[in-house]
Amino acid sequence: DRMQNDLISDDELAQVKIKSIVQSYMLTDSGHGMAAWNLRKEFFGLPALEEYDERVKSLTKQDVLDTAQQFFNKNKELTIVIDPEGE
Repeated sequence: DRMQNDLISDDELAQVKIKSIVQSYMLTDSGHGMAAWNLRKEFFGLPALEEYDERVKSLTKQDVLDTAQQFFNKNKELTIVIDPEGE
């Protein structure tokens, strides 16, 4: 419930930003990684690496809360039951 109701702290936001930017550079550290990033950029509209970093840096605590409320909505839960016996 915290993710849907409370703003994250300044420290949490800073940690998430740093981690996201570092991961983006680690992913693109090789030729294979850069090719994969470019494919995602073309097919899924991912921005260029520099623009991605700027977008991450511009995120606010309210942006995080708004996104959490959009994607972690308890009213949209889905329960799947798998019966190994097929009954």
